[in-house]
Amino acid sequence: KGKNHSMVMIVDWSGSMSNQIIDTVIQTINLAMFCRKVGIPFSVQIFANAIPSFSTGKPASVTDGNTVYSVHNDVTMYEMMSSDTNAAEFKHDVANFYALSVYHGRNYWDTDSPYKWMNSDNVNRSEDFKTMSLNGTPLNAALFITAEFVQQFRARHKSEVTNIIVLT
Repeated sequence: KGKNHSMVMIVDWSGSMSNQIIDTVIQTINLAMFCRKVGIPFSVQIFANAIPSFSTGKPASVTDGNTVYSVHNDVTMYEMMSSDTNAAEFKHDVANFYALSVYHGRNYWDTDSPYKWMNSDNVNRSEDFKTMSLNGTPLNAALFITAEFVQQFRARHKSEVTNIIVLT
């Protein structure tokens, strides 16, 4: 009804996702490409409890006026894709996100993968890339952080409706 929409997607980057991580990332990329095509602002973040220190994670707390509810500080979130990038950066981010899922989902470069649609020569293979391994699932903490992030995201993009999608 003419409202400005936006979308925030958070992807479970836990060890229990290893058998589904490639398909989950492909679905996330499809959602991001849809948002980009129709002009919906979006952010895609992964969450876990041991993503390297260059991530955007931080301890979170929420107050209801009387009590402060805190979450543990082992959660980190890292933005993998965003509507704020240009076409070349977005293509690079998509390739890296997919490659990261293949690297950690299969734990090697699978040349026979049914998802072999991108050129692995363009993928970031730095040590930082390899350290973003699948680990714990701090879902509750990630949701607290996401709630704070969504407020800032909505204000920045002037969106009236923000959909949050948890891919787990």
